[in-house]
Amino acid sequence: MANTSRIRGFMPVGKLGGAPYTGSVQEFIIIGANEATAVFIGDVVEYGAAGGAAGLQIGGRDMEGVPSVVHSNNTTAADGLAGVVVGFIQDEALPKKYNPVSTNRIVLVETARDVVYEVQEDGVGQNIAAADIALNIAMVSGAGSTVTGASAYAIDSSDTATTSTYPWRLLGLVKRPDNNYGASTTDLAKFLVVMNTMNPVAV
Repeated sequence: MANTSRIRGFMPVGKLGGAPYTGSVQEFIIIGANEATAVFIGDVVEYGAAGGAAGLQIGGRDMEGVPSVVHSNNTTAADGLAGVVVGFIQDEALPKKYNPVSTNRIVLVETARDVVYEVQEDGVGQNIAAADIALNIAMVSGAGSTVTGASAYAIDSSDTATTSTYPWRLLGLVKRPDNNYGASTTDLAKFLVVMNTMNPVAV
């Protein structure tokens, strides 16, 4: 039976050592003038160049000095990554499940390096095989859904290596009856990964 393709980016499902995911997140801001890409839940973000300026208000809240993040296209580098978007602070002026281009927004980011995520392979070039487990892996970005707010990020099936700077470590196949190693560009499997900490995070 083929796997069902359903790309939703990186979804936190637990922690290293087997502990459940507790949902502890940090508030950041997206500064619209510095963000030319829409941001979705499950996207990977990196640290922005500056925090909130004096007097910056978002959704009626004072965001002065709050650190910022931007959508990450650092598909083969862990350096500078802040974490994964898990939600947005909603307000009446912007009742959306994603953040549109060039829009100020308060964003909730999972920053802990021991969080385990479920993510789908992209299946381009080849599928992930048993020999790839425990290697580091690159990711691919994409435009998410403006209806569901879900990310289109995936892991790069054809780019696993021992390279220490790659952003993710491949832990294993998600063990469910409906998930097996993929066999084609349309038969795509879900895997467990953790953010690679071998390369220190730089701001």
